[in-house]
Amino acid sequence: MRNHQHVCNLSGRCLARLIIATLMALLVMLPQSAGLAAEAKREPVVLQLKWSHLYQFAGYYAALEKGYYREAGLEVSFLEAGPGIDPVQKVLDGKAQFGVSTSELLLHRLQGKKVTVLAAIFQHSPLAIMSLKAGPVQTVHDLQGKKIMIEPGAGELLAYLHKEFVPVNQLFILSHTHRWEDLLEKKVDAMTVYVSDEPYDVRRAGSEPVFCPVGRY
Repeated sequence: MRNHQHVCNLSGRCLARLIIATLMALLVMLPQSAGLAAEAKREPVVLQLKWSHLYQFAGYYAALEKGYYREAGLEVSFLEAGPGIDPVQKVLDGKAQFGVSTSELLLHRLQGKKVTVLAAIFQHSPLAIMSLKAGPVQTVHDLQGKKIMIEPGAGELLAYLHKEFVPVNQLFILSHTHRWEDLLEKKVDAMTVYVSDEPYDVRRAGSEPVFCPVGRY
């Protein structure tokens, strides 16, 4: 779950080593010089994940297990996130040197917060608004006056609604419970989801989802 990842940090310290080690794990490559920093004292680094330990962070796990971080002179530990935990704020508060976030980092930067985008792990956002084929919301323009759960960090979807001339102030927005069952139980008419996760569960439950923006999900 929660598959859209941008890595941010509060300073440029050990930035290059973290990115290079992670990319080596993602590409399953080990350069000739990988062992040069092995003898050096390792610098402790905390990476705040965007969600709980799941497959979307496989590159980080692989880099750790393969020893790429250690060979880069880093002692990396991961912190899980969950409902109510903001990875950006964790970095700003100094509780982590790096964090995984979304494209909303651009907004944080515009607001004067000292965050830096280091890398985009996924080039296309998996965030979408999901409703049910049997429900009242079939297009984005059906959302007006309907109940919708929107998770924190969904700024790109709010921008999409604005582009489609859907007035956000006329939506009945609820706090996200991260329970896709709420949609089947008709507690809400739509909710923000990751297309890599919740749609699978909804289909397994015997319902057919509808997505905004419309795509091949």
